[in-house]
Amino acid sequence: MTSLNRREILSWVALVAVVAGILVLNAADTEQRAAQPVDPLRIRPELRLLGRYCFGTARLLGTSAPAAGLVDELSEQLTTPAERVAFAVLVAELTTAEAGRERLDALAGEEGLPEEIEVDVGLVYRLLAEPPETLTDDENAALVARYGWFAELALSRGDADRARVVEPALRLTFVIVLAFLGVCTLGLVGLVLLILAKIRAQRGDLIRGYLEQGSTDDEDRVPFLETGVLFLAGMTALSILAGALQAATGGPAQALIVLVLPALAWPLACGTGWPALRRAAGWIRGRGLVTEMACGVVGYVAGLPILGFGLLGSLVLSGAVEVEPYHPILDWVQGADLAGIAGIYLLACGWAPLVEETVFRGQLYHYLRGRFGVAGAAVGQGVIFAAIHPQGLVGLPVLVALAVVLALIREWRGSLVGCVTVHALHNGLAVTLLLLLFR
Repeated sequence: MTSLNRREILSWVALVAVVAGILVLNAADTEQRAAQPVDPLRIRPELRLLGRYCFGTARLLGTSAPAAGLVDELSEQLTTPAERVAFAVLVAELTTAEAGRERLDALAGEEGLPEEIEVDVGLVYRLLAEPPETLTDDENAALVARYGWFAELALSRGDADRARVVEPALRLTFVIVLAFLGVCTLGLVGLVLLILAKIRAQRGDLIRGYLEQGSTDDEDRVPFLETGVLFLAGMTALSILAGALQAATGGPAQALIVLVLPALAWPLACGTGWPALRRAAGWIRGRGLVTEMACGVVGYVAGLPILGFGLLGSLVLSGAVEVEPYHPILDWVQGADLAGIAGIYLLACGWAPLVEETVFRGQLYHYLRGRFGVAGAAVGQGVIFAAIHPQGLVGLPVLVALAVVLALIREWRGSLVGCVTVHALHNGLAVTLLLLLFR
């Protein structure tokens, strides 16, 4: 392509400004969450999960020593009195009831505890006594409402039938172990596929579906860059508007985001023909829908080593900056009913794959590839894709890695069908895993 013209320069300035604005809004949201006073009655979802995992691991292994060691490490991360009460129950199960009561004694000796916690400490202390004392139905219900599975564990002490309490912990442990083994196995398969793809690329006999689409270097690709600008600006404005309406009316307003869809047709308004737009966006059948879907999955498996490096980068960055990644979907899955869960799947496996792939691996990739080549386009759209997500700085490496893998699938197949399939599967698996772990 030729040097940047005025229209292209303005588009780049607008793109940088919009992405910077999104980063500022996300950072402000992160600061607002951090500035909120810590609720002393709150138990973080990840600690609820890890508590069940520790107990389930001890049951599966037949020994509590490793799990007790992990609990000791986690105890240093407890930030609220409610979390300390919950983990006192876990300590009593994994070591001795006396050790659990000692933790409650230490907590009870502190000043400024909320009245609810003082009551809870006394109730749990009674449950950990030998033999355990019986509480009233109202006291039992209050503990379960606040501590969930931890309270059920304490209430079942001395109960011959603890299956209803043990089973969720065992199920969660099985899910985590099976997921870990599955990812490791697929990662090894992916590494082999990635090496084979590299060898074939060096020999020059790897399919390049993107080139087979017939795209030319001299076509006007600026409208595809402008589409990205319009989409990101529109999504940002509509998200702010939806949040304001929801705060004012109390009702959901997220459906407003569909108003951004006309932005995807911007190249048509600039004179780009429909066939050219379809090729640029990748909305072609390729070698058939089933073949393209299957190839997308193969490409995703081959990209798992890349995702692994991205995840490692996010973990290292998280430890360095001491900021935990956040996504609102974690809050959604915990309180959602069946209709809410269906809505989460529709958003994660329908809207996001179709729309985001059309914009990022479709039109933006098409523009960037003509300007910077395959590597520049893959990384460039990946950085933009990662920057607009709410996970913040710590989520950047893994999201860039995911976007790069999807871009390479687009380059390999030309068609966007494989990318959409992979995006939907990736999100669907993530949502399903969250539902299994946190509900």
